[in-house]
Amino acid sequence: MKKIITTIIFTLTIVLGNARVFTLCEGNYGTPNASLWSINQNFDGVTGPIYWNENTNPLGDTGQSMTVVNDEKLYIVMNNSHSIEVLNLDGYAQSFLTSIPLPSAGPRYLIANGNTGYVSCWNLSAILVLDLAQNTVTDTIAVGGMPEMMVMHGGKIYTSIAMNSDWSSSDRVISIDVSTKAVVDTFTVVSGPAALLLQNNALFVASTYYDDIWNTYAGNSKIDLSTGIVSTFDAGMTFDFGLDLLEFNNQVYRIYNGGIAPLSEDLSIDVAQQIGNFSGLYSASSDGNNLYFGLTDYVAPDDLIVTDLEGNQLAQYNVGALPGSFAFAPASSVSIDDTQIPKAVSILSNYPNPFNPATTIRFSVETQEIISLHIYDISGKLVETLFVDAQFNNGNHAVQWNGNDVSSGIYFAILKNSEHIWTKKMTLMK
Repeated sequence: MKKIITTIIFTLTIVLGNARVFTLCEGNYGTPNASLWSINQNFDGVTGPIYWNENTNPLGDTGQSMTVVNDEKLYIVMNNSHSIEVLNLDGYAQSFLTSIPLPSAGPRYLIANGNTGYVSCWNLSAILVLDLAQNTVTDTIAVGGMPEMMVMHGGKIYTSIAMNSDWSSSDRVISIDVSTKAVVDTFTVVSGPAALLLQNNALFVASTYYDDIWNTYAGNSKIDLSTGIVSTFDAGMTFDFGLDLLEFNNQVYRIYNGGIAPLSEDLSIDVAQQIGNFSGLYSASSDGNNLYFGLTDYVAPDDLIVTDLEGNQLAQYNVGALPGSFAFAPASSVSIDDTQIPKAVSILSNYPNPFNPATTIRFSVETQEIISLHIYDISGKLVETLFVDAQFNNGNHAVQWNGNDVSSGIYFAILKNSEHIWTKKMTLMK
C-alpha cells in the first residue's frame, strides 16, 4: 500500500491583546503636564503616563488631539509646545518614534491620507502639509482664519474656521481641493464652528461662541455635501452644550448637560434620550461598542469613565489633568504562515498539556540562534519572560514554566528571534 503524505498549510493569527484605547490628558495651559494613558477593552486597569514622565521627560504643554494613522502610528498634537509626538503602535506595546517640531504654529488637529498629513494651525491661519514618511513639512495652505477640526471626503478637506485671524468670531466651514490645495467652497454655519462629524454624505458641525461680556452661546449645523445646503439650529445663550460630537447606533450625539444626547432632525437636542449625568464632563467619545467620558476639575488626578452604549458604567480610572481626547487602535497581532516558518527553530511541544501548575516547553534549534521566550495570556498581556536574547546551540532544549501565580486559562508560549515568531498554545487547569 502506497503511503500518502498530506501537507497541511495553515495561517495562525495570534492577537496580542484587545484594541487599545488612548486618552490624552490636555494638562494645564502654560504647564508641561500633558499626559497619555491607555486601557484595553478588558477594562482590567489603566497604564500611564505612557513613556513621558512629567518630571523627567514631559510630553509637553497642552495635549490637543490624537490621530491613529494606518493602524500603525499614533500622532499626538501638542498645541502650546508646537510639536507632534509620534508613537509606534506595531508590536506588543507602543514605543516612542520621533518628535516633529512645528515652531510657533499652534497646531490643533491632524488628519492623514496615506503618508500625507494635514495639520490645522491657529497661529499660522493655515493648514500644514506633512510628509509622514520623512516627518517634514512640504507645503502650507492659507485658509484666512484659525482652522480647527478637519475631515476628508471626496478628494476634499473640510475644516471649521473657529475664529478669524484677528480673533473675531467666524461662521465658516471651508473645503479645500486636495490636488490643487485651493479653497473651493465656503459654507455659512452657526458662529464658532469647531467639532466636525461626517456621517454618510452629511457634515455635522458643533459651534460655541461668545458675546462681548463672554456669555456662552451654542448651536449645531448640518451641511449636505451633495447639494451644499446648510441647515442650522442656534440654541442661543446656554451653558449646557459641550464641544464634542460622536456617533454610534447611526445617531449623532453631542455633549449636553453633563451627558450626551442625540441631535433631532431639526438639529436641536433630544433631551429625552440623554445618556449619562456627570459632574465636570469635559470630553466624550465612542468606539461603537462603548462610551468614554473625560471628567475634570482642572487639577490632576481627573477621572475617565467607561460605559456601555446604554450608559451602564463598566470602569472608572484616575488619569491626568483634563482628559480631552481619545484614540482607538487595533490589537497587535502576529500572523504565522506554516509554509514560511524556517525550521532552524521550532517549538516542539509542552508537556503536560493541560497542566497544573508547571509545564515543560520543548524547542529545537538546528543552528546557533539568539532567541527569547515569553508567556502571554489570552488577552495578550505579558505574564512572564523566561529568557531574552539567549544563545542556544543546535539540538533540543527545554525550559519549565510554573503557572502557580496565575489563574486557569489559555496561555501562549511565544518564542522569537530577530526575524520570526513561533507559538504554542497551552492550557492551565487548576
